[in-house]
Amino acid sequence: MLEQLIRKRHVRAWHQGTLFAPYLEGFLEELAAQDFNRHSICQRLCAVTWFAEYLRDQGVRAISDITESHVEDFAAAQGRERGFYCIPHRRKAIKDLLGHLERRGAWIRPPKPEPTGPVAEFLRSLAEERGLVHRSIEPYRRHLNRFLECAGCDGTREGLARLTARDVDGFIVKMGHCYSRRTMGGICVCIRGLLRYLYREGILASNLSAMVPSPRYYTFERMPCALPWETVHRILDAVDTTRPRGQRDLAMLKLLVTYGLRSGEVGGLRLQDVDWRRDLILVRRSKAGRPLRLPLMRDVGEAILAYLQKGRPKTKCREIFVRVQSPHTPLRGHVGHIATYYMRKAGIESFRTGAHVIRHSFAVHLLRQGKPLKTITDLLGHTDPHTAYHYTKLALEDLHDVALPVAEVMP
Repeated sequence: MLEQLIRKRHVRAWHQGTLFAPYLEGFLEELAAQDFNRHSICQRLCAVTWFAEYLRDQGVRAISDITESHVEDFAAAQGRERGFYCIPHRRKAIKDLLGHLERRGAWIRPPKPEPTGPVAEFLRSLAEERGLVHRSIEPYRRHLNRFLECAGCDGTREGLARLTARDVDGFIVKMGHCYSRRTMGGICVCIRGLLRYLYREGILASNLSAMVPSPRYYTFERMPCALPWETVHRILDAVDTTRPRGQRDLAMLKLLVTYGLRSGEVGGLRLQDVDWRRDLILVRRSKAGRPLRLPLMRDVGEAILAYLQKGRPKTKCREIFVRVQSPHTPLRGHVGHIATYYMRKAGIESFRTGAHVIRHSFAVHLLRQGKPLKTITDLLGHTDPHTAYHYTKLALEDLHDVALPVAEVMP
C-alpha cells in the first residue's frame, strides 16, 4: 500500500528507513479500513516518520523503549518548529500508531498508576456514601496521585501512616505555583477529604485535615459571562446550511440555544434518544448523571431531521453528531470549539467563548423572562438549587428599578 500512496522512490525510502518500517503496511491498511482519505493517511504517515527521526535523535533504538513522554516531547518540539496548530494532529497520529503496535504485540503500554489500598477505598466511598459519579471522582483520583507522588508515598497503609504536615504543606505550595486560587480550592478539598478519611479509619494518629489551608474566595464572586439574547441568535445566522457540515452545526447550536445544554451533553446524544412519535428528547446529564426528558421543539426537530436525512454520513456510530470527514467518529469533545468558531464568524467579541457562554446566556434569558429559579435549576441540571443565584448578578436591567438616584448617593 505504501507504493500506491508514495510514487517517488526516495520518499518511500525515507519512510522505510525507520524502526517502524516492519509495521507501516499494517498501519496504513488499518487507516484505510477506517475510511481515512488519501490525504489524511499521508499526513499520518509523515507524522510517524518524523516521530521515528525524533526517537533516533533521542537515542531510542527499539520500539519497546518508547514511552508516552516521548510523544508529548515530540509534539512540543513539532509545535515549536511548525506551529502549535499541528500539535493535536501529530499527537493523534502517534497515538494511533502506538495503538496499532500494541495490538500487534510490539509495544506494551505502561500501566497508569491506579490508587490501591486505603486510597482506593476512599474513592469508592465517594461513590457509595456521597453518590458522586465517575466524572466527579476523577479529579480526586488525579490530585491524590500527584499528592502521593510528591510525598513519596506508595499508597499502602504503612506509607500513609507516615504522612506529616510537612508533606501536605510541600504539596500545596508546589501546586500553588501552577494553579489559580479557585483550582487550588478544589485540590485542597480532595486532600482534606483523604486525610479526614484516613483519620476516621485509624490510619493517621492525628487529624491532618485541619491543617489543610483553603484559599479564600467568596460565593458568586466571579461575574458569569453572558451575551444578549439577540446576539446569541446571530450565531445561528452565521451557519451556512448549504453544506453537510453546516446542517450538522446548526442542529448542535440550536440544541445549545434552545435547552442550554452542555457541550458534552450535545455530543453524547444518540439516535435512540430522540422520540419522534412523542416529540421528546432524552438528555443524559454529564455531571449529575440523571437523565432528563425534554419536549422536542419544532425548530430543533427540523434541524436534526434535516441533518440526518441530508448531512449525516453513513456510519455505525449511534451518536447523532459525527465528523464529516473520515473517520466518522463522534464529536464529543469538539462541540465547544464549533460554538467558538461561529461566535467569531458572527463577529461577536467576548472574553469567554464556547458552549458555556451560550448556556449562561440561556439562564439569564429565562431569568429576565421571570422564570422561577427552581425552573432554571431543573432545566440546567443543577443538583444545588442555590446555583441559579449565580445568574441573578447579570439581571442588570432589573437592578435599574431598585437603584437610587445619583443625587441621593453622591456626597
